[in-house]
Amino acid sequence: MREWKEPITDHCITYVTYQYRILIMQNITAENAETVVGNLRGITEETTDPLDQTLGNINIISIVLKSTKNLILNEELSSTINLTNSTIAILNDISTLGWNPAVLAPNSSLVVNSFETIAEDFAADPNSSNITLRHSSTQLRTSQFTVSYLQDEELNYSPDESVTMDDAIITVPTSVLRNLSNNYLADLFVYYNSSILFPLTEESIESNNTISSPVIAASVLNTTQQLTNLTEPVVISLPVYLQNYSDPQCVAWDFLANGGNGGWSAKGCNTTEIHIGRVNCTCNHLTNFGIIVSLNARMGPLQKNSVLDILSVVGSAVSIVALITTIVTLLVFKKLRSRDITIFRVQMCFALLSLYLSFLLSLITETTSSEVACTISSLLIQYFTLASILWMGAEAILMYRKLVVVFTALTNTFFIAISLICWSIPVLFVFISLTTLATGNNYLISRNEDDDTNADFNFCFISHLGVFLGTFLIPIFVILLFNILIFVLVVRALIKHKRQKKIKFADGAGDSKVAMIRNGTKFLLGIISIMTVFGLMWILAALTFLESGSMVFEVLFIFANIFQGLLIFFFQCIVSEDSRKLWMRAMVGMTIIKKKKKVSTKNLNKRPVSPSNEESTNKSYVVSNQSVELPVIMKPDNLQEQDKL
Repeated sequence: MREWKEPITDHCITYVTYQYRILIMQNITAENAETVVGNLRGITEETTDPLDQTLGNINIISIVLKSTKNLILNEELSSTINLTNSTIAILNDISTLGWNPAVLAPNSSLVVNSFETIAEDFAADPNSSNITLRHSSTQLRTSQFTVSYLQDEELNYSPDESVTMDDAIITVPTSVLRNLSNNYLADLFVYYNSSILFPLTEESIESNNTISSPVIAASVLNTTQQLTNLTEPVVISLPVYLQNYSDPQCVAWDFLANGGNGGWSAKGCNTTEIHIGRVNCTCNHLTNFGIIVSLNARMGPLQKNSVLDILSVVGSAVSIVALITTIVTLLVFKKLRSRDITIFRVQMCFALLSLYLSFLLSLITETTSSEVACTISSLLIQYFTLASILWMGAEAILMYRKLVVVFTALTNTFFIAISLICWSIPVLFVFISLTTLATGNNYLISRNEDDDTNADFNFCFISHLGVFLGTFLIPIFVILLFNILIFVLVVRALIKHKRQKKIKFADGAGDSKVAMIRNGTKFLLGIISIMTVFGLMWILAALTFLESGSMVFEVLFIFANIFQGLLIFFFQCIVSEDSRKLWMRAMVGMTIIKKKKKVSTKNLNKRPVSPSNEESTNKSYVVSNQSVELPVIMKPDNLQEQDKL
């Protein structure tokens, strides 16, 4: 009986690869180049199987395009719209069908160079003015103009909005164009949504770098002069796709680097502005531009981490409950309500409470991709963060006047003025940021990398670095520096007060050691309480920008600030002896009321109160003609005081 043996597939190829082999057997001439490239496009469109995405097939693509390029350079062939469209479609297929970058690397620069040569020849044709060729990941735009008719000081090149919402722009000063010998010029703009055809070197990849932006290119044609070493540089503005990165740098593609394989270079380019989610730079030449970033550290605080996200939500929820309890405690009891500090403390707690609620609201708006919802949640976070920090500064001022200056009168005018300042100044900063960022998606910071054309925004806040610093970060740190100064003066006053009372922290024996530990603990808790109220833990936010140990500072920042409401509750309601006693009396009072109701429902015999019973250790009170035995801790003065409260 005969059996099938293991198949030998060494010489077997797929049908798509077979088509590549047949195509390369043709001799490419000026007469058939457009047809061959069109057929090649039909094959690349079907190259979806990884078995067909091979080094041999990408080599065939590069040979066909290079042959076409050489025909154009030798002036044997003129590029047409069909030839150009087929070529850009081939690059679009390679970018979107999942080719392995390692397979593309040896030939990708040659493919891009051949395409741009074909496209430039097409753009230089007088009949090719103002034409746009659109594909899902790649776009080409041409235009022609007379330099002497230019009225603007610059020309802006950007992709068509139908392809992408990315605001990728190359700006060329018209003064550069006026220095050229030819008055009638043509230009070409190319947009690559993916950087797969512009690979990094192995060394750069091992350093954990990546290209995190679209790649854009601009060319000025119909002139023999090269636009290099420009005295007035071109300006490039590119969005950055990643959220967590560091060291963004503008780079240009050099087709001659790495032995003709091409590579990225920062030569001739300077990174001028780093915004959240955007980088601007200047370069003294025109070519393909992109943004290279490092993944070794993050550009800013609050790295996207599921554990930290959960911790933030839980911490916010806990702090919300704690702050509500603290506000109730300060307002319900007259003894606490009548204090000067309560006026400030309640408003600070309310500002923090609103901040936590705004943060939770932002988590909801992040899932909607709504620009309006995102902007509203961003403004709320900005406003209540600034208000909270200002109220912490107000607490610092009040504590300074009470503990350092001492002999100062606190009038109603003072409290009203502080309240107006703390609630109105944030409105000014919010108004500035809103009017400055009135156009564009300037409150949408990051995007989902899985979908390049329809971005899902992951975080809503001010995206412009200058506005972010001027209307948010700098005001916060100015107030915090002020609070640090007040903190030092207050602690100095407390230490001086301790010394005057002769409370020593020196070594001792017996009861002195116990007293030392007790007083030292109270002093330490007092210092931590002041730090919490002053918001000094927000200084940790600055440390999250450091590369070394940033994750540690990030966790500490979240614990210190998300749980700030819980810490305020702890010191205001748990550590505070007055608050504890008032709550105990309130709870005991509620117990008495319950007992009164319970006793009134029982059918007990009436019994007169004897003088001896009144003088006994356990006091007796007549309630609805019934006697009730109460614990020793409940004394008449306690009840009277509770009634007053």
